[in-house]
Amino acid sequence: EEEQCRLRLEEEQRILEEQQRMEIEREAQKEAAAEKERQEAEERDRLRLEEEAKLLEEKRLEDERQAAEDARIAEEERLRLIEEEEEKEREHERLRLEEDAHRLRLEQEAVEPVKSEDSILGDEINNEIGDDGWSDQSEGIEGDDEKFPSESATLQ
Repeated sequence: EEEQCRLRLEEEQRILEEQQRMEIEREAQKEAAAEKERQEAEERDRLRLEEEAKLLEEKRLEDERQAAEDARIAEEERLRLIEEEEEKEREHERLRLEEDAHRLRLEQEAVEPVKSEDSILGDEINNEIGDDGWSDQSEGIEGDDEKFPSESATLQ
């Protein structure tokens, strides 16, 4: 009977040890599963953060490109406006000069007596021949002064 009791106690002890070992093994498996889950979650978080960082960098680069494009367009617009303003100033100056020239012509026409066609023709001949030409021609004509005294005076 003692032997049976001892065997039963040994068997119970062995069963308890087996249960404890199995419990420890289950706990170890739970801990390993929890650790694996934690590592997978960390990896997912790391990958998500990397993707977010990548998207943020792409957005930053796109914003930089857009800002550079906006600055280029603004500079082109500024230069275009400056060019337009300079063109307006040149046109205004050209019109002012034309107006001044027109005003001077009108003033000169108002001041100068109206010349007859003969007078204008005479001025053109004088310009072509010059002063020396008239004196050379008048020297070659003798005795005409008496016949045409007013013409002689005009020629000289």
